[in-house]
Amino acid sequence: MKVRSYREMEHLISSSGAGTVLVAAGPDLYQSGRLQEAAVGRYRSGLGFDVLRRDAGELETGDLKRMLQEGSLFFSGHLLMISQAQKLGKASMEELMESIRKGIQDSAVLLTSGAVPRESSVLRKLESLVPFYICYEPFEKEIPGWISRISSEEGIRLDREASGLLAQYSGRSLQRLADALTRLAIYHGGGSMVNGRGVREVLSGRGGADIFQLGDLVFGGIRNGALDCAARLISQGEEPIAVVGYLHSTWQKVVAAADVLDRGGGKREVTAATGARFPLLDRLIGYADSLRRNSIAEAAEAFARADYELKTGGDVTVVMAGLIFALTSASR
Repeated sequence: MKVRSYREMEHLISSSGAGTVLVAAGPDLYQSGRLQEAAVGRYRSGLGFDVLRRDAGELETGDLKRMLQEGSLFFSGHLLMISQAQKLGKASMEELMESIRKGIQDSAVLLTSGAVPRESSVLRKLESLVPFYICYEPFEKEIPGWISRISSEEGIRLDREASGLLAQYSGRSLQRLADALTRLAIYHGGGSMVNGRGVREVLSGRGGADIFQLGDLVFGGIRNGALDCAARLISQGEEPIAVVGYLHSTWQKVVAAADVLDRGGGKREVTAATGARFPLLDRLIGYADSLRRNSIAEAAEAFARADYELKTGGDVTVVMAGLIFALTSASR
């Protein structure tokens, strides 16, 4: 019973009660974390339930059945939150299936997992039985909505340039976006209107290297400047994997824009394909115009190689230099 959107899953949680069984799986831990917080708020604060947390791999035969059947002297019911759901053993899975068939009286269950159904027979079975949402990174077109939502939660407002810069900075990572908006709220204060300069000031630091500048240098084909900017960013404490993630997100937009332009599209179509708006839109089209189409596969391989080497202890300077060399070679 696949749930198609985050908002739909959020609504299911906010309107649920005793007897509910839900699953939130997939690799995006930010969405999963928000859904877990929403469930705790609904059941603990809204319905007066106790919250029990268990790791599926640690459940023994009879544990799940007992927790679902036992009442509580001090609470109106239990919310059982089971992490690592893909590790549910055969006995525990049978106990859960039996409880679903018979109906759960005074409890509710939220199962979470970083895996997806194709990776786990347990998850595939659950997907066929109960509401099941897969937490993937959002599409580019969904990022503006998340920016608006999280900034409102943080109590700040953003102008158009600030929103565009945040979309660039975060790529499709909601955790990176949320962290950036928290930093903006702390720096500028609640109720503030934050412009592009205010975003750059917080995310790049006064007088320091600018991650947005790095993107301009790389995709503008300015190799020496890009190498210097990347080195300064790393020395200022920017995580190398985050820098690669930002460059990859921008490169994906460049490739998408190039495809649109090749098919005769214009600015409106590029915006629809990438989510980019002024001032990024004009720069993106400029990057796409100078992209060597036969270099796309080489650039993709360079990103994969950089990601692997950084995650396996490769030398940061060598990795970043190799990636920048490949990307600047991709521009005419």
